Amino acid sequence: FTVKHGLREPIFGPKAAESIPMWVADMDLPCAPEIVAALRRRTEHPTFGYTYQPMQIWEAVRNWLLQQHNWEVDVDAFVFAPGVVTAFAAALWAVTEPGDTVL
Repeated sequence: FTVKHGLREPIFGPKAAESIPMWVADMDLPCAPEIVAALRRRTEHPTFGYTYQPMQIWEAVRNWLLQQHNWEVDVDAFVFAPGVVTAFAAALWAVTEPGDTVL
């Protein structure tokens, strides 16, 4: 059911079946049962719009950063981003000026 396995031959031709698919972002690993259960609960609601982030989420992130990296961050410093690309773009806009070069 994944592009990586199901579409290798249609996309890359018959020799692709002999290859080892090593993609940039492998997402076809088994998911934790708790996550599957949470997704099932969430999909019972008929609307899939943007959600809000309760304070408990930011507190959990803050605690993890403190425990794992000894980095104390105020929860007011966190900003929600719907994806990695969006977050990266926002970070670039925050620290660069038009015309700046970025590696």
